[in-house]
Amino acid sequence: VILNTVFIPVFVAAVRIKLAFLAPMIVAFTIVGAYSLKNSVFPVFLMLGMGVIGYFMKKLKYPPAPLVLALVLGDTMEATVRQSLKISHGDIGIFFSRPLSAALMSVALAMALFPLVMFVYRKLRGRRGGVR
Repeated sequence: VILNTVFIPVFVAAVRIKLAFLAPMIVAFTIVGAYSLKNSVFPVFLMLGMGVIGYFMKKLKYPPAPLVLALVLGDTMEATVRQSLKISHGDIGIFFSRPLSAALMSVALAMALFPLVMFVYRKLRGRRGGVR
């Protein structure tokens, strides 16, 4: 907290820098940081690709929370799904064998299909309204 208080004038000065100067510096630092991670250009291209994806997500008003949740929980989920499939010798029925897991999978499937069902419902409802 004390360190942050000391650097308040520096932070204020950084906020006042014009975007035309600040953006190239940020890009340069991120490229150097991505390259220095593995001394390879692959992380740089990966970073640029993720930046393009992020740009389009922002333009299409896609909420970032689902992506962050997937990035945080994705590795854990992948490991546990792989472990479950090893235990069941590749049978996906293990995810529906218990009542609780079957209920959770059904709810997840319903939530995944709900936007599609609503889209079709609105289209059909719009056609009926236009005919009358």
